[in-house]
Amino acid sequence: MANTAPIFYTVLNPDRTIKYSMFTTDGNYQPTNGEILVKDIIPEHNEKYQSIVRLDPVPEGDSVVYEITTMTDEEKLEVDSDEARSIRNKRLDETDFIMFTDSPFTDEQKAQWAIYRQELRDVTIQDGFPSDITWPVRPGS
Repeated sequence: MANTAPIFYTVLNPDRTIKYSMFTTDGNYQPTNGEILVKDIIPEHNEKYQSIVRLDPVPEGDSVVYEITTMTDEEKLEVDSDEARSIRNKRLDETDFIMFTDSPFTDEQKAQWAIYRQELRDVTIQDGFPSDITWPVRPGS
């Protein structure tokens, strides 16, 4: 049998002001990890740099309180760096076979791909990394 006791949901901004509140008696609506709040109730939520955390224990009765936490600039930089490295690594992985001794590419073609692959490795030392990257162009593109 569904719980029909009233439940009050609150989402707090990083400064602890109320972002959204909801009162419900629907026992089927029991978010436990905040995902439904992120996707359905708070569409402007920045999933890349923010998270929603359920605060436990709940201080008042049947209230459920969620807090929006925003990353620090250092954490955002780390997320962006990891994302850029992931893209770079995927592009390197996609071209590994070209460098094998038994690949069908000529030595001249391999040399062009070797330059491209080194340019991929060097994106992390670009001045704009990780937010402003000039990605190298694949040979033959």
